[in-house]
Amino acid sequence: METPRMQTTEAHRDATTVPKTDADLAVEEQQSRTPHSQSSLPRSTGDTTLHKDESTDEDEQVLDPENDEQDAAADVDGRQGGDGRIGAGDGEKSDRSKRPDDDSRDGSHGGSITSWTSNEAPPLELNYEALKHVARYYLPGNHGECTEIETLERGSYHEIRILWFEDDWSCVGRFTWRKEENLSVLESEIANTTYVREHTTIPVPQTYYVNLDPTHPVGAPFVLMEHMEGHHLYKMWKALKTEYRISVLSQIAEVLAQLARLNGSLQNLTIPEHEPGRGPYDSLQDYARSFLREDTGRCDEVMALYPKVEEHPISFLNQQTGNSTLEAPYRLLHGDFDAQNMLFTWDSPDQTPKLSGIIDWDNSYTGPLYWLCEYPVFIRDIDHEEHLYEENKILRKRFVRMLADKFPAGSEDRRDIQECFRQKNRALNGFREIFTRIRWGQVRIELIAVGKYLEDLVQGGEAAYGGRPDYEPDSELGSDDGEGDDDQ
Repeated sequence: METPRMQTTEAHRDATTVPKTDADLAVEEQQSRTPHSQSSLPRSTGDTTLHKDESTDEDEQVLDPENDEQDAAADVDGRQGGDGRIGAGDGEKSDRSKRPDDDSRDGSHGGSITSWTSNEAPPLELNYEALKHVARYYLPGNHGECTEIETLERGSYHEIRILWFEDDWSCVGRFTWRKEENLSVLESEIANTTYVREHTTIPVPQTYYVNLDPTHPVGAPFVLMEHMEGHHLYKMWKALKTEYRISVLSQIAEVLAQLARLNGSLQNLTIPEHEPGRGPYDSLQDYARSFLREDTGRCDEVMALYPKVEEHPISFLNQQTGNSTLEAPYRLLHGDFDAQNMLFTWDSPDQTPKLSGIIDWDNSYTGPLYWLCEYPVFIRDIDHEEHLYEENKILRKRFVRMLADKFPAGSEDRRDIQECFRQKNRALNGFREIFTRIRWGQVRIELIAVGKYLEDLVQGGEAAYGGRPDYEPDSELGSDDGEGDDDQ
């Protein structure tokens, strides 16, 4: 994968013909000192951190210290629901004529900032005049003045605004409120989405303007990007009939098939050099070992378990020499490829939903095909949804077949896709969830999760996924080419 550079659009207008406010002059002075589009970017990187507190989905489960074991198990399984992050837009483009004038609007269409607790930083105080100046003179097209700034959700690192213009055009502003955020994550996200836009047909948001300087007159580091239309899939899924769910899964399979064709080194350059997982690494074994070093910063109680942990995934990988699903070439992974980051337009109950955007690429990185080819979380079984077991199994079967069908019959690529699902196992899936994607906030919960992982492996537990106690691998992968009767 060649090295993409940050692609921002500066639609510079002749500002000398317009009266300058103090905010205008401050912005122009800052712009002359801060070249916001000159960063040289890594080939394909992303932050593997999974920020569990960045949710606005009211159905989200939250880690509860009073119920550690249950919550840790749910969290490791990845069944925590959508985290509600909004990277490219709110996913549901607002109709300005229908928006109320007060602050009673819900989180999906604007209104007040999501409530915060006393130990969080207060909401950002942004200089809207400076922001409107940037929007007026540095965005593409001729949309006139920015007439309204609408506040949306607040996540672990960002506050979101929608900027509306005279011609009813809009864009999204994402403002960093935690100054310690690793800004290379943003550079990586822009580099990867730019690369995806240029080399695939996957709809991803275009970045219009970037300023990473926390002292900028606007009041925070920020990005202005495309406002993508569509609804978050997690808000639609339960309302879709089976026929439409299959169509949605086919479109998701197409996204994975295109990502499978983007190759790069095993690395994640958004991670600081002193932390595990950065790379580049020669093998998945080296990548896994980096998370088990003594200088990882984890607590002593957890590190005492490292020797036992290493026995399982490393020994498993050592037996996989020549397994192309775990070796180079490594593929571009979204990193948080779940329903909250998939946007679909659905104009009528009589029409099939259409994929309109894949957002929030700030977790993207390069990794093995094995981790790219994964069942979407929303078609995996979970014990309190037994009524969905049968349909989920049908959908998983169709999903694997549709993904395999994106590659020629009899090809190595097609075989590798199928092998990814045949080979799913607890050693690799659990290691990825516990060590590479989660930054644990509480030692007690981390100990429970790591201990449960070890217990499963020592007792011979082979369940690649949690969610239901009687998990068994699907049996639809028996044929060499994924052919068979459709289950509907």
